[in-house]
Amino acid sequence: MPLDRSKWKAAPLSTVSETVQQTKQYDTYFGGKGEYAQFWKQRDGITVKRVLPAHEPGDSPYVPMLTAMLKCEVDEKDKEGKVIGKKISNKKIFLATLHGGYPYDIIEEYIKRVYEQAEQFQNKEERARFLNPITGYHMGGKNGTWVPGIRPQLEYVYYAFIEGKIYRDSLKPKQMEALNKESADLCAQNDTAAIDMFSDPSTGFPIQWSRGKDENNKTVETLKSLPLKVGQTWEDYFEKNAVSDKVLEELEGLPSLQKLYVDCYGKRDFDYALDGLKRFDDANSYKIFAQDDFLDMVEELQNMIEEKTGEKPSGADDLPFGPSEEEQKPAAPAAPAAKKATPAAKAPAKKAVTKKKAEPTPEEKLKVVNEEFIRQYGEGYEELDLEGAELEEAYQLALKHEDLGYDIEHVPGWDGSDDGDSDGGEEYAGDNDGGEEPDPEPEDETPAPTPGVRPASDAGSSSGQSAIDRIRAMRNKKK
Repeated sequence: MPLDRSKWKAAPLSTVSETVQQTKQYDTYFGGKGEYAQFWKQRDGITVKRVLPAHEPGDSPYVPMLTAMLKCEVDEKDKEGKVIGKKISNKKIFLATLHGGYPYDIIEEYIKRVYEQAEQFQNKEERARFLNPITGYHMGGKNGTWVPGIRPQLEYVYYAFIEGKIYRDSLKPKQMEALNKESADLCAQNDTAAIDMFSDPSTGFPIQWSRGKDENNKTVETLKSLPLKVGQTWEDYFEKNAVSDKVLEELEGLPSLQKLYVDCYGKRDFDYALDGLKRFDDANSYKIFAQDDFLDMVEELQNMIEEKTGEKPSGADDLPFGPSEEEQKPAAPAAPAAKKATPAAKAPAKKAVTKKKAEPTPEEKLKVVNEEFIRQYGEGYEELDLEGAELEEAYQLALKHEDLGYDIEHVPGWDGSDDGDSDGGEEYAGDNDGGEEPDPEPEDETPAPTPGVRPASDAGSSSGQSAIDRIRAMRNKKK
C-alpha cells in the first residue's frame, strides 16, 4: 500500500516560534530493541542533517527538554545489559515544571535558596566560589577541566536523518532561535508563507552543521541551510534531499517526541531529583534540607505527583535521552566551595529578602555592569559608558547574570554550561549500556535482591536510603 505523504508536512513557523516562546518561562537559570532512536553525537567538521516532520500535522518538530545533572544511585549493568549492582553516577533529570506542568520543581527551588544564601557574601570572588557547585567551575584554574554545575539546561529535541539513519538530535536555545530566523529569511526570499523551512519531507532544506575550534581552542558551531552545488537547480536540489517513503515509514514506527517529552514527569523523575539533591546537599554543606519550608515543598510536590499519576517508586534508571559524556565520567570531586567559610544562618527562604536597600547611584550601577561584562567577555575591552534607559536595562541583566547581548565571543563557561572544550552535558553518547534505549516510562521493574549483585558503596549510609525516607528520618529526629 503506497505511503500517504500528504500527512507529513512542515510545521507553521508560528508553531515552532510559539514552542520556543512558551518554553522560555521554564528556563529560569540560570521498550524493545530498535524502538527508540539514539542521540547523534556531535563531531568536528561538517555534518548534513535533515530535520524530519512531527508525527502529527501542526505539531512542532522541535520539542523542549529541560534537565539538570545530579549524582544519583542507578543500576550498574554488564555488557549484556544485566543488572549486576548499584552505582553512583551523573544523571540527567527532567524538571517537573516543563515536563509535568507542576507549579514548581524541587531542583529549581533548591537552587533559589542557595542563591539567597550567596547574597550574604559581599566579596564577589567569595560569592562565586560559594556558588561553584551550582554554576560549574574550572578545576585547576581557568584552563583546567570543566566541572558542570546543576543549573537546568534547556534544549530542543528533534528527529533527524543523518548519514543514512534516524537519530534524535538537539539544539541549544540560541541555535533554535537562529534556525527560526533562517526559516523566516528563506520564506521572505521565496515569498512563501511563514513555515519551518527545514522539516517538510519534500521541500525542506537540510541543515549544514559546522563544528570546529577557534583560535582560542573554543568549540564553535555554525548552522545554516545547505547551499546548492555549482550548476545544481532547485528542482534537483529538493529531489536529492527529499525524505524517502522508507524513512517516513521508519519514523512512523518511532514514538512521537510529544509522547516522550510532554507531560511525562513521573515518580521516578522525582525520586532521582530528590536522591541527587540530598547527596549534593551533603557534599556541599548548603544545608537546604534543614529548612522546614523546603521539606514542606518536597512533600507537597510528591503528593501532587502521586495524586496525578498514581505511580509508585519504580527504581528504573533510564530516561528518554542518552547519557552525556559527563554522565559517563567518574564522579567529580566536590567543588572548591566545599571549603568555604559558611555564612551566618539565614531565615527561611520566604522571609530571606525583607529589608529594603537604598537605590544605587548610576556610578554604582555602571560598576556592576562593567564587572558583569568582564565576567561574560573577559578582559581587554574598554569600559562601558552607559546612561539612562540603556544603563538601567544593562544593570537589570547584570544583576541576574543574564547575557548582556554584545556581539562578541563569551568566555568559556560564563553561563554555567559546558566550556566548549568537551562534549559534556550538551551532547549525547548513546545509551547507558551501549545498547537499546529502554521505554521512557517503564513499569515498576525493580529487581529483587540477587546473589552476587553489588550494592552502591553508600547503600548502608543515610545517603543510601531512599530520599523520602531520609526526609522522614530528619523530621523524626527534630521531634
